[in-house]
Amino acid sequence: MKNTESAFFLELPGERLLCRIRYSQRAKSMRLRVLSCGELEIVTPPGIAEKTMYDFAFRNQSWILRTMSKIRTQQKQENRTRLFPESLALDYLGGDFPVRYEWKDVSWIGARCDADEKTIFVTGNCLDPRAVYAALGNMLKHLAKEFIFPNLMQLAK
Repeated sequence: MKNTESAFFLELPGERLLCRIRYSQRAKSMRLRVLSCGELEIVTPPGIAEKTMYDFAFRNQSWILRTMSKIRTQQKQENRTRLFPESLALDYLGGDFPVRYEWKDVSWIGARCDADEKTIFVTGNCLDPRAVYAALGNMLKHLAKEFIFPNLMQLAK
């Protein structure tokens, strides 16, 4: 029986990609996948020559490059959206609070929590992630003081 995995490098214009080969008894034909880590995978039945797999991947290079581009674009979008939190878990106030951003052409940034609407509002020049996190941090400190001190006094009694 052959190895269940092996690999080769596929040279494409502007790219040198690791192509992992996974042999599967259930596979009826070769199948090519672009993995999110930037590698390729060929799932193939046992007994197919590595040269055949290389040729298969090379023939599909336009699909590979197009798919790699889509994955990279999607990952950039995900990384950009992760810069700004979509919600904060404030269990002591009743659960997750969505964060709403309102950009204004000003030099300041502020964050406030509306417990009635169960929403956090970030307003001002909110394009800089560090400034957003600083404003959210200040808001959370303020909320903690409002929550902790009265509860500590109650516990102390």
